[in-house]
Amino acid sequence: MSVISLFSVSKSYGERIIFKDLTFSIMKGKKVALFGYNGSGKTTLFKIIAGIEEKDSGQIVISNDTKIGYLEQILVDDATIFDFMLRSNKRILELEEKIESCFEPEKIHRYYEEFELIGGNSFRSEIRELLKAFDFYEDVWDKNINLLSGGELERLKLARLLVSDANLLLLDEPTNYLDILMIDWLENFLKKSDKTVIFITHDRRLLENVAEEILYLNNKKIDHFRMKFNSFIKIYKEDEERLKIRKNNLEEEKQKLWDFVDRYRAGIKSKQVNARLKLIEKIEEELHNLTFDDRNIDFYFKKGKDEDFEVITFDNLVLGYGNRVLNKPFSAKIYKGEKVAVVGRNGSGKSSLLKLVVGNKSGLISGAIGIGKRVEMGYFEQILKTDSDKTVLEELLDLDIGITLQDIYNLLPKFGFSYEDIEKKVSLLSGGELAKINLMKLYFLRPNLLILDEPTNHLDYETVEVLKNALLNYDGTIIMVSHDRYFMDGLIDRYIFFNDGIVTLEDKIPVIKEVENDTTIKRATSVKNKNRKVDKYKINRINADILELENLLNSLYLEREKSITDWKKLAEYNAKIEEMELELLKKYDELEKLTQEDI
Repeated sequence: MSVISLFSVSKSYGERIIFKDLTFSIMKGKKVALFGYNGSGKTTLFKIIAGIEEKDSGQIVISNDTKIGYLEQILVDDATIFDFMLRSNKRILELEEKIESCFEPEKIHRYYEEFELIGGNSFRSEIRELLKAFDFYEDVWDKNINLLSGGELERLKLARLLVSDANLLLLDEPTNYLDILMIDWLENFLKKSDKTVIFITHDRRLLENVAEEILYLNNKKIDHFRMKFNSFIKIYKEDEERLKIRKNNLEEEKQKLWDFVDRYRAGIKSKQVNARLKLIEKIEEELHNLTFDDRNIDFYFKKGKDEDFEVITFDNLVLGYGNRVLNKPFSAKIYKGEKVAVVGRNGSGKSSLLKLVVGNKSGLISGAIGIGKRVEMGYFEQILKTDSDKTVLEELLDLDIGITLQDIYNLLPKFGFSYEDIEKKVSLLSGGELAKINLMKLYFLRPNLLILDEPTNHLDYETVEVLKNALLNYDGTIIMVSHDRYFMDGLIDRYIFFNDGIVTLEDKIPVIKEVENDTTIKRATSVKNKNRKVDKYKINRINADILELENLLNSLYLEREKSITDWKKLAEYNAKIEEMELELLKKYDELEKLTQEDI
């Protein structure tokens, strides 16, 4: 049974066509991913389905028992967290009131039958489960929602949408404000739910594990693939490649025909010229109808100069705000060339740690941070600034680092922008476009330390792939916060793990799934280089340990010489020296083993 069908739906803004003649149907209970690059019209389509925006033409048919739920429709009023969740199903609340106030057995029986049928008995327990899953525990359920941060409110609205009586959910980037554990929970919830779900996401794992069908919105048209994401992406890539080859062949053929026309237009071969002009018309018509993503996004990052061996040193750091302490003291070092992810629950201190690295000490309670003298930072913020009245060109030129107009024009296509986009106001850009402008800034700045706070938020699937490949091949140092499991797989060397107030530095953490082989986003050389880099990072750490042990031993040797007549102290120093020399030998053995493997 179809819950929603679109017939020839079109939408434009002025002369700009967003999409044209979209036709598809979604069956009850299906989990469908709406897939397409930034600016293809995915969110606009959601708003039209939800009734927030008007379509220009076409028809939308929604079955009588279908109720649409969309995050943007949820109004934030004056309520506690728990009451806000209760209001997600007004009919259950109405029936509860009627059952309590009614004294007629027949009516009570009828009300209770409906109450039971629509899930009234389990409604409150489901709310409690959702709140806890999204990190709202009982001690905050009486808190007014107007006191929540922007991210907390978005999480709460998502929780309310999931527990609501809506049976067709439109989820636009639902993972953006969730941590990894919450995303795992959401994934399982969606797979088990009997609701129909259409979702937009850049999260590859969510696409792979939840989507049963794909709606591919591209070049103003839509295609419906009734298959899993991995099958779709294989067909999609093969089809894109075939269409690109066809386009190149048609362009070459058209150029040859024009060469003939220009050569013989005024000569005796007028019939042949006319025949070729007709062929050119047919080729141009076919080129116009070729629909594929012809953007050539392919950027990279380079550093201007080498960073220090020890890039960042955290010394007994305690983070928090006011009287709230987020963690016990922790110390760690990040070495040259490492790629480190900061992971943990929302509100555990991840973004505060990144802000501390760039000099914002508002979240620092105690401890110290050291940054290498040769370190040059590039910072990608999670919250993108949208209030600028500047154009894209002005925003980039404001970097004031000597970049030229030609430099900017050369880079635009590599980040998926057209040359016309340069005059767009920054305030009118989409979230994905804003993110790419910030990535362009990092390209021009050439830092040797990239600090990335949720870099994949708002980016489309292809750009996430290119970004991951760019970071894999970047030879500077990276520290990032991310909730994107697929993005971190195979990229990250170590994790700073915030876990219930304890901060540790780990090679991997339990909440990250095992790395899967994926050849769709990186060249074989990238994988080979990656393995070498992992060894290099281990070598760097062992070298640092050796240096520290050697310095300590030198100090002990000097102290021992001073105590040559004190037999008691001499024995103590000899014991310490013997212990450290054994440890140093172990480190030398480890280093030799790793360097041999690397050769």
